[in-house]
Amino acid sequence: MLRPALCVATVLAISGAASAQTLFSTSWEAPQWTLGNIPGQNGFDLFPGTAAAAHQVVGATTVGSQTVTPATGSQMHQSSVLSGFSYAWPDLTAAWAARTAGNDVAWSSFNIFLPSTSTSTSWHGIRAFNAAGSLLGGLQFRNSDGASIITNASGQNFLLGLSIPRGQWVSVAMGLDFVSGRISYNVNGSVFVSVLATTVGAALGDVDLVSVASGASAAGGVAFTDDFRVAAIPAPGAAALMGIGGLLCVRRRRA
Repeated sequence: MLRPALCVATVLAISGAASAQTLFSTSWEAPQWTLGNIPGQNGFDLFPGTAAAAHQVVGATTVGSQTVTPATGSQMHQSSVLSGFSYAWPDLTAAWAARTAGNDVAWSSFNIFLPSTSTSTSWHGIRAFNAAGSLLGGLQFRNSDGASIITNASGQNFLLGLSIPRGQWVSVAMGLDFVSGRISYNVNGSVFVSVLATTVGAALGDVDLVSVASGASAAGGVAFTDDFRVAAIPAPGAAALMGIGGLLCVRRRRA
């Protein structure tokens, strides 16, 4: 059962580009990447181990009657799921530990493409975990209609009052502030901050590309990502304002 809506007035403070430290960045392009399974390339791991086919480096491809081409460059990453869930990630533990003091926000950004022809109710996006493997937060989008959910450190999912357009590339981001515990989100330049808490003082372990089957129509869901980047930036309050959001309303879903 859906809970009553939670409305939050929002302001986001993040650092300038000069202060950001890139922990990981890829556009899935050759020669660093070859077409095929992501696991085993460039330090990427996978869970569960039987889902290697869900995470592929691909070129331009066709889904139904729709041709999907990379957002930039010549290759992109495909994430699909037939049942259950799948995660693919690079280990960021050492990179996070070596960041500059004060860069306590893990800012993850990527481009996502949901085919407009899909009827699958699977979800695709990212989830972050600490060094001990515990969930910190997530941002995912539904294949069938572009609906979005955010996830907090307790595993609670909140349905946002916005959907991303399908059939085109959309720029999205998630920021985890390990000082305040806030989780920040950005969709196509629209910046907002929720009151959902992550774990204050935690150490980042990894940011995962994730696909999750959900509902009777989950089978066959596919999404594409490009320009995946994770950076460490100064915590809000010690940095310049980069954007101001409006009023965000979310509805909580059962986890």
